[in-house]
Amino acid sequence: MTAPGSGTAEPEKPLPQLLAEPELARLYAAGASARFVATAGTVALGLLLILLTDLAVRNPDGILQAASAQPAPTMIGGVLFALAGIGAIALLWSYGRNVAAFLRGESTLPSAFRRIRHFLILWTILTALTALLDFSVAWTRL
Repeated sequence: MTAPGSGTAEPEKPLPQLLAEPELARLYAAGASARFVATAGTVALGLLLILLTDLAVRNPDGILQAASAQPAPTMIGGVLFALAGIGAIALLWSYGRNVAAFLRGESTLPSAFRRIRHFLILWTILTALTALLDFSVAWTRL
């Protein structure tokens, strides 16, 4: 160990190899895929937002009529889907970023797996709420 003010730095010790090469390759592919899906989701939500904005500007009465023709649970499900989609994009991007940081030698793998777990929990809750809302619409139409 060197003294703090001695001017010579102690050489950095390499991180221990926790994963084998095939596991690292699969982890790299998973991180890259997560970033790709997050990017594609961002583009898709952006295009949907542009489409809805254009529709609202060109035909505001038509979009109001279409919205009022839908039952309230269907509209709530659509809003929940959009909000969860934004959250999912952020969590997937964060997962991919943390995996890339881990592959550079940082200790961010637990955070990456926490992000993917949060994504799965979010999507499970969204699916359950959407199914319940659709069930309530079907039940009222009986």
